[in-house]
Amino acid sequence: MDKIKALTDFSPRDIEKFDEMHRILTAYNASLGSKNELPLPEYTDEEMAEYSGYRELLLDMKLGE
Repeated sequence: MDKIKALTDFSPRDIEKFDEMHRILTAYNASLGSKNELPLPEYTDEEMAEYSGYRELLLDMKLGE
């Protein structure tokens, strides 16, 4: 995995994938401890690392506005 330094380093397809991952992970986290708890999503370590890097850059950008 290459070092990502800016949001512009991600392709539109990557961003769509990360947005979908975010929706799934948000729903999973919200379901924890409920009767309808969702199964843990099966993302690879690499996918989670890429997603985390993207979210960090996105949050940094939003906090800098």
